[in-house]
Amino acid sequence: MLSGDGDTGSDLLSGPNLASGQLAGFCPYARLRSGGMKYLVLIYGDDTWTGAAAELQAIGALTKFKDELAGSGELVSSEGLTFPSEGRVVQVRDELKVVTDGPFGEAKEQLAGFFLVDVADDERAQQVAGRVSAIVGDRVELRGTVLSAP
Repeated sequence: MLSGDGDTGSDLLSGPNLASGQLAGFCPYARLRSGGMKYLVLIYGDDTWTGAAAELQAIGALTKFKDELAGSGELVSSEGLTFPSEGRVVQVRDELKVVTDGPFGEAKEQLAGFFLVDVADDERAQQVAGRVSAIVGDRVELRGTVLSAP
């Protein structure tokens, strides 16, 4: 169980992480932290790449936006991902590593890339996500982080 308000007991999620507010938004017991908050902007796409002018233009615009976020100090990381067919699932069963080659789902859309940003507040995170959405011409998913390295 998570520590309650004012509780600094020895529960698993108490201590420095909870006290610093890094779990804000994750549970009702978490304290709000001061300063920036980290968010993931998840970009989805299908597994086709044609190299069409529109795709190249979107890559250029994403790169320019990445540079803007880096310049403002808000960018933590941003990457495009390989196709799902190039991915692998790695898990350990009975102390034996099992690796399975992709693709893994029959989903129409797969995770194609992400931006990890450290911004002042949720409103700014929504602005960043909106800009990415406009560039890729589709919806993106915005998610706050729970446990982050400083």
